[in-house]
Amino acid sequence: MRWFPLPNWFGTPNWTWRRLLGNRSERIAATYLRRQGLRILAKNMDARGIGEIDLLAREGDTLVVVEVRSRRVGDVQIPLDSVAHGKRRRILAATRWLIRRHDLAGVTIRQDIVAIAWSDQNKVIEIRHIRNAFQPDGPGIVSGWYA
Repeated sequence: MRWFPLPNWFGTPNWTWRRLLGNRSERIAATYLRRQGLRILAKNMDARGIGEIDLLAREGDTLVVVEVRSRRVGDVQIPLDSVAHGKRRRILAATRWLIRRHDLAGVTIRQDIVAIAWSDQNKVIEIRHIRNAFQPDGPGIVSGWYA
C-alpha cells in the first residue's frame, strides 16, 4: 500500500516552530520590559506592507519601538546579529509609518532591541535589552553575545 498525504484543506500552516518561539519570546520580552518600568502600549502592530512593530512601549515621555529577536543557542546566527541592514531599514520605515499614522511629530522616539537566547531545553538563557539600538544615520548595533 502506498501512502499519500491528505490534501491540505486548511491552507498552508502558519504556525511553525519558529513563529511559536517568536510569540513566546515577545511575551517574555513584554514581561521583562514591564519589570524594567516600561509600559507596553501595543503588540504586533502591522505597518501596512512595510513590516511589523513587535512591541510599542512608553518609558516616561519616550515612545519605544521594540524589535524582539530570539535564537536557540545552537543556531549559527545569534539574535543581535540577525538585525542586519535590511531589517534595520524596515524597522526605521515602520517607525516613520508610526509617526505619520498617529501624528507623533515632535515626540521622542527610540528603537530598542530585546534579544533572547534559548537553550535546547526551551529555557531562556539570557535576555539582552539594547536601548537606542540604532539611529537612522547611526553606526548600527555592535554585538558581543555568547562566550
